[in-house]
Formats: sequence, structure tokens, C-alpha cells
Amino acid sequence: EEAAEPRRPRDTRGAAAMAARELTQMSVLDEGTLASNMKAMLDGEQVYARSGQLLISLNPFRPLGLYGEKTLLEYRSSTNPGSLPPHIYGVAAEAHARLIERGKPQTIIISGESGAGKTENAKYVMEYLASTVVMPPTVGASGKASTGSESARSQGGMLAFFGMGSQSNVQDSGGGGSLHDRLLRSNPLLEA
Repeated sequence: EEAAEPRRPRDTRGAAAMAARELTQMSVLDEGTLASNMKAMLDGEQVYARSGQLLISLNPFRPLGLYGEKTLLEYRSSTNPGSLPPHIYGVAAEAHARLIERGKPQTIIISGESGAGKTENAKYVMEYLASTVVMPPTVGASGKASTGSESARSQGGMLAFFGMGSQSNVQDSGGGGSLHDRLLRSNPLLEA
């Protein structure tokens, strides 16, 4: 009977270095190299890659610690989220920046097979966008403190993005509730 070889911790650095994060920069782009790249990504615990403006996401079927306030703030505070590693927060950051710059609603399409992680990625997009609206209380021109919701309501472009502003073609039902609750009830994402 042979003794079992001791299990060594997986070295994810080599696999991560081999995986291309921008697929358009690969010299050969065929099914075999894509499959090899996706395997290297998962082995390196990377789940996101870009192909031009598209974000490709792999479902690792286990938590990897790629999300949370620290990562969200990294993408929110960046003046160029496209220069950061591919991430769903980067997609949300770029859509938000274009909304502010152009003043026109943006669309994020999340597509994939059953179990691919569409719902989870949609939640991360909503988390990022909600973080851009919820602001700490500030002192307004009248000298009175205004809440984050009041400040956010003054951002017509952002609220139009969520179908709740005066610039929106969708009628505001006046259902009330906090801005946070109204954002959660709205669905600005098309999930295919």
C-alpha cells in the first residue's frame, strides 16, 4: 500500500500570471486557448476577464473574497476604473461615469446559462450603484442639514437611471419610502 502524498497548498500566483485578463491581447484566440485561459483564471482564483468592453465572468462556485466595501471603494474612488483589474464593480463604475458625463441612461446586460452567476453579478451592480446614491448628511444652502436621500433626489440623472426622476419616461408612482427601498424595488438591469 502506497502512502498518500501530502497535499500541498495550491500556488495560485503562477496560474494567475498565465491567465490573460484582456482577451483581445491574446495572440491566438480560439476555443482551446480560451478554455485554457479560463482554467488558468479559475486556478488563479480570478473570475473576471475583459474582451474589449465585454466582461467575462466565471462562477467559481465558492466564495473568493472579491467583493465588499474595500473593493467597492477602490472602484468608486478610481478616476479610471478601466485601468483596474476586470471586475463587475468596474462595469458598474463605467456605466455610472457615462451616466454622469452624458446625462443619458445606461444599460448593463447580464447574460449566461443557469447557474452562471447572473443574479449574484446583478446584486453587485446594484450594490455599487446604490453606494453612489446614498450619501452622508450635508449642510444645504439654507443652513439646514439635508439627508443623503434629499441630496440624491437632486441628482436627476441618477434617479432617471433608476426610472424615478423627472427626466424619466417612467411615471413615478409616488409610492414613498426611503430612497434605498425605492432603489431596491426598481430594476434597472436586464437579466437574460
